Amino acid sequence: MENFLKQLPLPAGWEVWGVVGAGVVAAFLAFVVGRRLLAGQPTGQPPGLPRRPASPAPLDPFEIGSRSEKRSAVRRKGSSVEVELVLEGHPGPPTRGWVQDRSVGGLGLSVESEFACGTLLKVRPRNVPATAPWVEIEVRSCKPGDNGWLIGCSFRQSPPYNILLLFG
Repeated sequence: MENFLKQLPLPAGWEVWGVVGAGVVAAFLAFVVGRRLLAGQPTGQPPGLPRRPASPAPLDPFEIGSRSEKRSAVRRKGSSVEVELVLEGHPGPPTRGWVQDRSVGGLGLSVESEFACGTLLKVRPRNVPATAPWVEIEVRSCKPGDNGWLIGCSFRQSPPYNILLLFG
């Protein structure tokens, strides 16, 4: 083999460039072959089968809203915070309730007694000092729940963020 190569009219240093060229050609061929084998084949699907159309991702109503959604703010769940409720303008012992969900626009409360829609209430967390302010809310919906009533309330005026954090 060496004798054959010595008889060819090759320039000096051809061995180095020959190795580099062979490496480039091998890399190019590996890229082309790999791309052809894997093109259009989803993971886990054997080659040669027709490509399945991708199913569209389900729509998330929290991202794009929905036709039945009436809230202007996204509500979130969290730990159930015990609250005190009093009827606006009626002094008396407070009623107990628990925050089920909250948003910047209002609260979802679980309470022991029914409240009519439109009822004005004042609410504050039970575990705060007596100097903590009451927040005014309006009952927007009331429906029976597992252990009493579930009422949806909107803030009459959005409370400051530090007060909103007290509700969970």
